[in-house]
Amino acid sequence: MSQGGPVLTANGSLVVSGTGALQRYWTPSCATGDLNCDGFVNGTDLSLLLAAWGSSGPSDLNGDGVVSGTDLTILLGRWG
Repeated sequence: MSQGGPVLTANGSLVVSGTGALQRYWTPSCATGDLNCDGFVNGTDLSLLLAAWGSSGPSDLNGDGVVSGTDLTILLGRWG
């Protein structure tokens, strides 16, 4: 990720500072688990979460710094 300034990610999140685990994100107002902000928590959101597995960022639903089983549990709890 570039150090040149804010970066808009594919799902509309805005990385406003930092690198790696110290990144700060602004994410559009969406329901918890609705990672693509389409109004539904479904297979598309599951795909986004799994693609981000082990990293940090908007798919880190519990904010612990890593996308893991806890985030998957949150997403599945909001499914539908």
